[in-house]
Amino acid sequence: MEIALNQNDTVKIIEYARYRLINSFGATQDYYAILKQNVGPNKWKDFLEEIIKEITPKGGWKYDGLIRKIYINEKWLDRLFLLLKQNTSLENIENNEKYLSKDYSVELIQLYSERLVKYVDRYMGRNHYQTACRYLRRMKKLGGKEEVNKLIKHFREAYPKRKALLDELNRV
Repeated sequence: MEIALNQNDTVKIIEYARYRLINSFGATQDYYAILKQNVGPNKWKDFLEEIIKEITPKGGWKYDGLIRKIYINEKWLDRLFLLLKQNTSLENIENNEKYLSKDYSVELIQLYSERLVKYVDRYMGRNHYQTACRYLRRMKKLGGKEEVNKLIKHFREAYPKRKALLDELNRV
């Protein structure tokens, strides 16, 4: 890679950077930026589509992370939202919230709500309740005060004996 960069060999730079972008776990350079500099602007979108097409069947967190990075960098938020819906977790919603909140706040509130109901049903203990309440506060910031109030009411009715949960809900 260093030799190709020093010699300004665009073909080799693209070849090596593409390979390293897809296959490198501990990237020492921003291969995405290197590729963007060396692939022509009129070929860039097709180039990215080829990468996405190649790595999508591989699956796994590493490849989903790379696809997510591409969607964020290119501001393909509709595709980022679809990717989130394919792998919805409270953590994933939170990680994508800053990119999607402007255009997808209603949908994010709904995703949070669905996941929180399952989370509180499945996990017990103050630490888990604090985590759930942190997500409830995030929902409020997205404009979901009404949905948060519904969830709080639901949790109080469904789990009246979980004193730590009731205590944490009072702090939301």
